[in-house]
Amino acid sequence: MEKKKAEEEALENLLLYIQTEKLRRTQERESILRTIYNMEDKVSIEDIFKKHQELFPQIHICRSTVYNCINVLLKANVIHEQKDKSNTVYSKVYGNENCIELICTKCRETRLTSADQFQPLLENIEIPDFQTHHFRLTLYGTCAKCKISTWNEK
Repeated sequence: MEKKKAEEEALENLLLYIQTEKLRRTQERESILRTIYNMEDKVSIEDIFKKHQELFPQIHICRSTVYNCINVLLKANVIHEQKDKSNTVYSKVYGNENCIELICTKCRETRLTSADQFQPLLENIEIPDFQTHHFRLTLYGTCAKCKISTWNEK
């Protein structure tokens, strides 16, 4: 899914959630969503705050606004939250469907790649009492850059 289409679909679902839950529609919520959808895959609160200032300098927000907005975006199911031992990051729901996430265990670099060759196989997996809408497969390994540096150390 192209970036703008994913952003618009996320915004549409956020607005539907806001209307259903009888919340206020604010420019801060919309601009924070747009900020996240104009960034790389996994972003922190601090990343969002800094990028928002760059993209929307006319809309003043503070970190607490970002935290509060994140809760609404999570409930609206337009972003995912991923926690590990030391930090929390957020990723887009739309535009990242059916992809493979590659994580280097040495440098922690993360990138997304298409899962087209696995999609038919994964879509045919039946799980009792669960309907799959989309998937994200995470693979851990060593990136080319780290592999070369390890090779050079030998």
